[in-house]
Amino acid sequence: VGDFQSTAQVESALQARGIVCERLPFHRPYHTARFEEFMEPLRRTFDHAEFHAPRLPIYCCTTGQRFPDDPSIVRELTLAHGTSRVEFSRMGQTMYADGARLFVETGPRGNLTAFVEDVLRGNAEDGCSPRFVFTSSIAVYGAPLPHPIPDDFPATPRTSYGTQKAIDELLLSDYTRRGFLDGIGIRLPTICIRPG
Repeated sequence: VGDFQSTAQVESALQARGIVCERLPFHRPYHTARFEEFMEPLRRTFDHAEFHAPRLPIYCCTTGQRFPDDPSIVRELTLAHGTSRVEFSRMGQTMYADGARLFVETGPRGNLTAFVEDVLRGNAEDGCSPRFVFTSSIAVYGAPLPHPIPDDFPATPRTSYGTQKAIDELLLSDYTRRGFLDGIGIRLPTICIRPG
C-alpha cells in the first residue's frame, strides 16, 4: 500500500526473490491504517445500525476469534475491520480448534478454499480433515437446459463465468482425487452475472 512508484519498487524486489505478488484492483487501501480517511461515512452508517449478540458462532477476521456477545464490541470490531489487517489464518485455526470441519466458499475465485487448506494443513491429527464445498454454477452447462438437469448432462459453458466455474470444478476434482484436499462442488442457479 502506497504510491505507485514505491509499491512498484517493492514488488520488483520481492519478485526478484521469487515471491509471487498480485496487484489488487482496489483504489482504496483496505485493511490498512491508511483507510482511516474513508471511515467517516461508514461510522455514520453504523451509528444508525442496530447490533445484537450473535445467536450462532460468528468469527471475526479482525481478531481471528469469535465475535463477543456484547453488541457494542461487535460494532467496534466490524468498523475496525476496514483499517485492520485480516487475521484469516488465525481465524481458520480458531474455527478448526472450535470444531469446524466444513468450510464453504461463496466467492468468485476460489482463493479462500486454497488458503484454508494451507492454514489447516497438518491439523487433521484427529482423523478428520476439513471438507471444502465449492459453490459453482449451472452456468457450466450453457443453454438450453433440460428440466431436470440429469447428472450426466455435459458441461458446455457459453460464458467466461461458466468457463471459470468449470475450470475450478476440474481443479477441485483433481485435487480431491490426488488427496490434496477433500472437496465437493455444488452447482447453484446463477442469479446474476457480469458481462465478460
